[in-house]
Amino acid sequence: LEDLDIRFPPATVSDFVDHIDHAVGLIGIEHVGISSDFDGGGGVRGWNDASETFNVTLELVRRGYSEDEIRAYWRTVIDANAGRIRSGDPDLIYPGEVIVLPPIGG
Repeated sequence: LEDLDIRFPPATVSDFVDHIDHAVGLIGIEHVGISSDFDGGGGVRGWNDASETFNVTLELVRRGYSEDEIRAYWRTVIDANAGRIRSGDPDLIYPGEVIVLPPIGG
């Protein structure tokens, strides 16, 4: 595994937010949410468990995202997971994925 870490260094919070920036550039900020899954494996340096979630928010602030935009990222995930829970369909949304939502009314 050490050889793999040398060839393919583990992702950092900055790398993670690079992907958020890319998704925002492709489909717009209103369709991008952030989620996590800490039940084993993977991981992002600087976001290894729920106690480090603030590091993602801090990186978004460093990149110029507004408080409202950041709140919308986290709200999208909360709303989407609430919908999954209400529907009773555990396959609707998987924790840890970037959630892309269709336009409202579209």
